[in-house]
Amino acid sequence: MSCEYVLSQKGHNLLSFQGCLFSKTSEKNGRSYWLCTMKKNRCRSSLVVEEGQIVSTPKEHNHPLSPSLVKARKVQNKVKEAARLTRDPPSTVISESITGVEEVILAKIPHQENLKQTIRRIRGCKFIIIYS
Repeated sequence: MSCEYVLSQKGHNLLSFQGCLFSKTSEKNGRSYWLCTMKKNRCRSSLVVEEGQIVSTPKEHNHPLSPSLVKARKVQNKVKEAARLTRDPPSTVISESITGVEEVILAKIPHQENLKQTIRRIRGCKFIIIYS
């Protein structure tokens, strides 16, 4: 089974597998060990990856799987990438990134104002509040 990676909020790789995200915990002898990111549920599901292939299937999760969270993370990464590559206004970047995205996934991504703030932060712009 091959691996699919998604970036975390801090820019680290997360492993996406069967509707769940895993974060890397350690690496030894060419194998990397990954734990489920649902730490608040105390989920101990884990994976072992060797040469880009999953070599052990995950243990049972103690929470429902949510493929929409993985897709929402991909949309957020798309917004961040567009912010780095273009100088379009934040509203344009967001609208182009979420075009064709299902409602279930849109409910999982941050609000538009928060995405705009993320875009400004990536671009290094200061947000100026004008009081009238």
